[in-house]
Amino acid sequence: MSSQTVWLPTALYTALIRWQMDGFTATGFVNAIFGDKAESQIRQRRYTFIYRHLIKLVNQGLLKRKTVDDGRRFSHFIRTPKFDEVHFKEEFIGPEALVSEQDKEKDREIERVKNELESIKSKLGTREQHYRQTLQMNDLKLAEYNELRSHFPLLAPIIDKAVSDAVEESREIQGKLAAVERILTVIWMITTPKEGANKSLI
Repeated sequence: MSSQTVWLPTALYTALIRWQMDGFTATGFVNAIFGDKAESQIRQRRYTFIYRHLIKLVNQGLLKRKTVDDGRRFSHFIRTPKFDEVHFKEEFIGPEALVSEQDKEKDREIERVKNELESIKSKLGTREQHYRQTLQMNDLKLAEYNELRSHFPLLAPIIDKAVSDAVEESREIQGKLAAVERILTVIWMITTPKEGANKSLI
């Protein structure tokens, strides 16, 4: 039976396979790969990226965590026997990808929100069209009622009641239409932002 293949980002592949690191802390791992001279924000992003992948290896049973009481009680990552049974391949992810990983996640979330807003906009557009068509039909009904009143004065009380109902319905529809148009305007402003302002969605 062929061994399992696990892809590792370049940083992890270098440390775990090329350098054969074992029994390390996440911080020590990051320092070994990148050094400890970077700005705190960049260091945090690198740490988050590395830690997430180390935990993934723990969940796969390839590494285990062991708390070592060296005065600070840091968790050390230690290889398991299963680690040696797996075939590792390198996934080429450069330093820029490590630094921008959180930005990419944020961009994906922005894209998800934009797609959801586009779906909502489409549904609201359908409602808007329905309300406009209803108003047009009511206008035609009112015109017909006025013509009927002139031809059949005897029916004036009945026609007046129908006119009153149609006018009331038109007012209600106009209110709904105004609400939908307002929301559509806001969504339009959100989904067509000024250049460089995309990230204001989140």
